Amino acid sequence: MDEQLKENLMGALEQVIDPELGIDIVNIGLVYDVELDDDGLCTVSMTLTTMGCPLAGILTEQVQMALSDIPEVKDTNVYLVWNPLCKNSTWYTLKLNRKKQVGRVFALCLLFLYEEIEDKTNELSINK
Repeated sequence: MDEQLKENLMGALEQVIDPELGIDIVNIGLVYDVELDDDGLCTVSMTLTTMGCPLAGILTEQVQMALSDIPEVKDTNVYLVWNPLCKNSTWYTLKLNRKKQVGRVFALCLLFLYEEIEDKTNELSINK
């Protein structure tokens, strides 16, 4: 397979967005390799952000759909690889940052609720 075709295949895979992170699967390092044999069988070796990812089936279908638009591709096999987990830590950093953001929002909500409860408690004690 020539480099231009491989670039086209990887470009098509950039259209597949990880729903958890909102970034394409190529640029977060989930795609390890893509190969195309003489019969038009495209083989994608990739991983997921977690082993038990409930979106594995959806991502696999999206990979197949993205590659089906390329005329040279007649069929696609997606192989999920678990070792190594990911080529880079971009997805991990993004996931960690998202968890931190959710944690901050949660903490603010708790603080707000605490202040509301405290205000209500003060109102009740004043009204007695």
